[in-house]
Amino acid sequence: MKGVKKGRGINWFNLLIPLIALGISIGMVVKYYQKKGLWVEVSFKDVRGITPHQTPVKYRGVEVGKVEEIKIDKDNLNLFILRLLIYPQYEYLVKKGTIFWKATLEISPDKISNLDTLLKGSYISLLPPTTKKSELVKLPTEFYFKGLEHPPGEKGYHFVLISQEGDLGKNAPIVYKGVQIGKLYSKTLYPDGTLHYKGLIFQPYNYLLYRNIKFYRIDPVKFKASIDSIQLKIPSLRLMLTGGVGLYVGDGGGFPKEKYPLYSDLEDIQYAPEVIKLVTTSKQPVSKVVYNNLIAGKVIDSEYDVKKDIKILKVKFKKEFFHLLQENPYFYIQTPKLSLTDLNLKKLITGAYIQMGVKGGKSKLKKEYKIMAVPPEKRGYKFTFLPNPKVKLKKGEKIFYRGVEVGEIEDVKLVKGELKARGKIYNRYLYLVNDSTIFYPISPLELKASLTQFSMKVAPLPQIIQGGITFLTLNPREKLTTRHFSIFSSFSDLQNWIKLTQKGRVITLYTPKLHGIKKGTPIYYDTFPIGEVLNYTFNPQSNRVEIKAFIRKKYLPYLNSHALFYIKKGIKVKASLSGVKVDIPPAMGLIQGAIVLEGKYNPKAPIRESFPLLTSQQVENRKFFHIFLLLPKSYSLKEGSPLIYKGVKIGEVDNLTLDPQKGVVKASIKIPNRYRLYFHTGAKIYLEKFQASINGVRNTSALITGGELHLLPSLKGKFKEFYSLDAINPPPTHYKRGVRFILHTPGTQPVSVGAPLYYKYVEIGEVEKVYLSPKDEGVDVEIFVPEKYSYLIRKGDKFRYFHPFKFSAKFLKFKMEMGTLPTLLRGGFILQQVDYGTPKAKSGTTFTLQPEED
Repeated sequence: MKGVKKGRGINWFNLLIPLIALGISIGMVVKYYQKKGLWVEVSFKDVRGITPHQTPVKYRGVEVGKVEEIKIDKDNLNLFILRLLIYPQYEYLVKKGTIFWKATLEISPDKISNLDTLLKGSYISLLPPTTKKSELVKLPTEFYFKGLEHPPGEKGYHFVLISQEGDLGKNAPIVYKGVQIGKLYSKTLYPDGTLHYKGLIFQPYNYLLYRNIKFYRIDPVKFKASIDSIQLKIPSLRLMLTGGVGLYVGDGGGFPKEKYPLYSDLEDIQYAPEVIKLVTTSKQPVSKVVYNNLIAGKVIDSEYDVKKDIKILKVKFKKEFFHLLQENPYFYIQTPKLSLTDLNLKKLITGAYIQMGVKGGKSKLKKEYKIMAVPPEKRGYKFTFLPNPKVKLKKGEKIFYRGVEVGEIEDVKLVKGELKARGKIYNRYLYLVNDSTIFYPISPLELKASLTQFSMKVAPLPQIIQGGITFLTLNPREKLTTRHFSIFSSFSDLQNWIKLTQKGRVITLYTPKLHGIKKGTPIYYDTFPIGEVLNYTFNPQSNRVEIKAFIRKKYLPYLNSHALFYIKKGIKVKASLSGVKVDIPPAMGLIQGAIVLEGKYNPKAPIRESFPLLTSQQVENRKFFHIFLLLPKSYSLKEGSPLIYKGVKIGEVDNLTLDPQKGVVKASIKIPNRYRLYFHTGAKIYLEKFQASINGVRNTSALITGGELHLLPSLKGKFKEFYSLDAINPPPTHYKRGVRFILHTPGTQPVSVGAPLYYKYVEIGEVEKVYLSPKDEGVDVEIFVPEKYSYLIRKGDKFRYFHPFKFSAKFLKFKMEMGTLPTLLRGGFILQQVDYGTPKAKSGTTFTLQPEED
């Protein structure tokens, strides 16, 4: 009998043991990583300065994680993926909407940001979508983020500049009319060899994007020599360090673009793209095209045709002169030479150049023009001067208008005992003359006077030797029909004639005293003479002086209810602590002074016949008021030092005097009347001077102004006239609301203003003052805690030093602590224990620093 063979069964117990072990291992791994922290990935285009296992992740200066790995994005080789480990206690910060960016050293004209990165390198900074933890925990956790290339909060329009050069630095400013309107924040080299700069136009200036704009490089140092001048231009220190981009705004509108070309300089924008050929037989080297003493074009290349024995110059013209090529232009080479009629020494330095002129009319644009051997005769409007025996005209004498040659004397003949001169105004300048035009010889010495200055101008030497004629057009609206023009012997004779022929009105000015006013005293509006004093009498009934004054017709609409007449004295010298100020009135009023009119033009308002005549001080009292600041010393303040409120200048120091009895400096501050409501009981004034510290550079403008006064206004109570300086460079927390308490220390550790106060490694306050204790040899430190953390300060709290660097060893365990760079340099404290069982501490409460722990 055969034996029965038994089949093998499955041993489930043997399979269960490995599965249990695998589950336990997976659980341990998951538990390990959960305990270790939260892993997230953030993509960046630039990871320079980032080091795995070293670069920290920070939130408001507190380290909340670390960069563990850097890898290249598989789908986009221009992106880098940072793998970040967020510590367990800070996992709630990483939610949907959290922002990551790379913090690097930033230098700007008024501050230095992230100075600690200079020693420690860059770090990753994060900002959660809300600062309330109760709201954060409700948001979903996110694991993948796109990092920003600039700090959040900088809103505006982002675009790309394409350039062939890559020497512009990160954070290079974008400047328009001397104002920074944006910045560059990254650059990338593309395979075609071009550099792509990413730029940002700040939000307040986005309106510029809707105009015809172009961008150009600003060279750190620019040397420029031209026919007119030699210039050495050096920009600000920041532009020398990082370079810069200028914004050029042309005519017309436009729309924002994603990409713009970056021109090498402003000249590249100003020149038209078309290349024009100029043909010449001259071998003279030339590089510029000049029109009316202005550079209109430049030679960019040249060729020589051997067969035709000619030189072909390739020229680019500036856009503002390009239209002249369609007005029958002509060209000839101007060779430098010296003569009585041409004493321009600059030509000897710059060499020969191409002189350009136009015949007028319309012509087609050509690609090629011939350079003439001699200039053509200029066509123009011919006329005859009415005889004047006092004026001697010469053939060939030039006619000028504001220094530009616009015509010439063609011929002078003696007819029946009288000299008859024939002149010509070139066609291009006919719009300057009409039937109201009057001519007069140019004076070798010309005086110009205004209310603020007195100047003397000497005519160029060629005009002094050769002579010259100029003109004045009284009414630009008249037509040109006459062929005969008057000529006066001098500008003074012309002024007297205008005065006699112009119409006007006689008004009365009344004043208690004459104040040195005489017959002929001039009357000005702004810097223009509008009349003069005719005579004056004393009225015994009103007990005042009545002055009769003539006002020209065109200024009569100013004689309304807004008109204000006052006396401007002669030469006035004012001395103060800041220097000597000399005020020079118009030439006619150097000794006797002048009368000034201020008002509003209103042709519909009724004209008044009489006005009070005020003094300068009375006018100033109507517009301004003064407050007085008492100081122990001047603190480098001077006349013109500003008083600022909310970043706006509302007044300035107009006088500094020393009181020898009280030993104080009295600063008088002039303020417009509209700001009077700010200066009531409780108002304070403090001084901001230049500061440089580990926290950055503040108040750079004070290097020039000497300091800026700032106002903390008060709208209640009585008007306050006298002030004492409340503070000098107060800390940022000086006027903030919160709890201020005193921490008495033995003074064994260095602590300075701005040093932090920590609680659970979160900064909750900072040091405002440090001074020697009046009770013993210790040091009292006044600490400010803002209102949001004031609940932590209790009467039973304990404080100790926060050591920026601490090392300890106990058996086989080691412990090391390191703080931030500011803490390392300034010191700091830590709130060691909060006693919630005691009442909240009031401002002024004194605590004693706990002794060092073993």
